[in-house]
Amino acid sequence: MLHSRSFEPGLVQVPVQLEDHDGWQEFFDTYWRLIYDVALKAGLNEAEAEEVVQETLTSVAKAIAGSSARSRASRSQCSPSISPG
Repeated sequence: MLHSRSFEPGLVQVPVQLEDHDGWQEFFDTYWRLIYDVALKAGLNEAEAEEVVQETLTSVAKAIAGSSARSRASRSQCSPSISPG
């Protein structure tokens, strides 16, 4: 079973870079219990709630990766072309 940590309301701080392992660990440590508790209150058992935590955090990581890729593509399309003169 996962260990608990108190939840402090406020803005969600999500690591922007997938490679930011410390940032993701902090994100997990901060929010897993909230996700887990909501799953339990929805009637799931402990194993199912743990799976919901994993699936939710994986979805967040994939959304960040997709957003990051779209942002990079958008910036490259908006960059002015410099032609050698």
